[in-house]
Amino acid sequence: MISYSDGGSAAVSVRKSVLSANSFAGMQSIGAGARLISSGNVITKSQTGMIQVSGGVIETDGSSVVRRSVTNTSGVITNISGA
Repeated sequence: MISYSDGGSAAVSVRKSVLSANSFAGMQSIGAGARLISSGNVITKSQTGMIQVSGGVIETDGSSVVRRSVTNTSGVITNISGA
């Protein structure tokens, strides 16, 4: 799942999904203006589970499980409440 922005605004919300065995990342947010919100997901067996780069934002309410990837998380993953 990718949220990508090259200057505009992009938002993706993923809830209660399984993201597994991805060759690069289960979830990624790339570029200023990109926002990805994760809730209740299982992210596993990818090169990187969640990756935030180049000003993108990943927010999670803490209910997602990220396990068994080569690198589980990379960059800043922001915990939020009340999502």
